[in-house]
Amino acid sequence: MYEEIACVLDGVLGTNQKIDLLGFSLGGGVAMYMLYKRPSSIRRAVLLCPGSRETVPLDFQSKSAENPGIYHGWETLEGLQHFFKAGLGFYPEAIPFTFIQRGMVKLRSLEYPSGYLSGYIKAFHASKKFHTFLADNGRQMKEALEKSGTEVLIATGERDVVCEYKSMSKIENALGSKVVVANVVIPDCGHYGGPKGKSGPDANVLAEASAICTRFLDDDHSSTAIVHLGASPVTSPANNKCDDDGEDVEGRDENGWHIIGQQRTRRVSLSDRAMGSHNI
Repeated sequence: MYEEIACVLDGVLGTNQKIDLLGFSLGGGVAMYMLYKRPSSIRRAVLLCPGSRETVPLDFQSKSAENPGIYHGWETLEGLQHFFKAGLGFYPEAIPFTFIQRGMVKLRSLEYPSGYLSGYIKAFHASKKFHTFLADNGRQMKEALEKSGTEVLIATGERDVVCEYKSMSKIENALGSKVVVANVVIPDCGHYGGPKGKSGPDANVLAEASAICTRFLDDDHSSTAIVHLGASPVTSPANNKCDDDGEDVEGRDENGWHIIGQQRTRRVSLSDRAMGSHNI
């Protein structure tokens, strides 16, 4: 995938043009590789639920490798339905109608021979490639991205079992606070599924994260970053656990959430997640 992105970058935009890049799931992993290979070409990057060998929990990797047919390698209606719930984090009311699911299964069967995806996923998990990508290349990436002035936003769903939000600290620590301006947790979202009670085409983590991503990519944003969107409103000073300057105090809040990020960042309540009154 990197080669295709590089071709578009060079052929359409030109070698001197900087881009804003958003990568979701596996695309987030590709975006990280792009940050490594072409740091000077990227102005700002959003890593949305980014998948990498170092951030996907070992438990999920084991389940996917042992039973790919009910995770990413689904080929049947039953496998797809399991993946919607246990992989993508959909609540029942947001899962597409059965006739749509049957169409998805049919399209996949026309695109890939039976057993192809399961075999691919097993081989992928057996491979040792990229197992230590951040550990091996983090320092080089950090220095190059700081030099180019590239900024990165990380955003992950609270219920994401594919890319747990707690694992995102590995990316944040590798790239450093000068590069990662915010590490955001999106309340009650899975790897793709949205909050409970929502249904329809906007019931997903992409829709929930759209406001903060838009503000981050806006030219006028300041260095103040939103770190954590709480699981419940946290509008009182006691709940915010901030000092007099509105800065985060490291630790956990009353809901057991990790407070993620640098002390120059602030937290806002769930009701403020559209960021109408906050700069990023």
